[in-house]
Amino acid sequence: LTRTYEETRKRLPWWRRMFYSRAVSHLTVLNRILAQRPPVWGVGLWPDPESEKIAKRLAESISEFADVPKPAFIPADLLSVMNGLEDEWGAVSYLLIGVEGLYGCKIDMEELLENPKMTFGDFVQIVKSRKTKSPSS
Repeated sequence: LTRTYEETRKRLPWWRRMFYSRAVSHLTVLNRILAQRPPVWGVGLWPDPESEKIAKRLAESISEFADVPKPAFIPADLLSVMNGLEDEWGAVSYLLIGVEGLYGCKIDMEELLENPKMTFGDFVQIVKSRKTKSPSS
């Protein structure tokens, strides 16, 4: 997701780059990437079935509050980039609320801010290691 956003920005003329609204343009690019991604679930991107199940449920929870065309997140997606899917509070804020409700584990935003290169895969592994319950069906 990050690479495509930066590549899109670089292709713009210098005068447009100055006014390149990160919020609007970022959301547009992210949504286009997600809409075009091939299937990401059940194709071996995750280290084990439990991690994939957690990742899929978290991805679906993002699409419940953000206007995401399809929750096709992969382990390498940076959380900092995914955060741009929701303009007002950021997608990660809602993701943290969902993690606490679904899995009973508390993860503070400060903890995530300490690692700006944290990926969705890293985040899923934290959830997996700290979860105290399984999500209700």
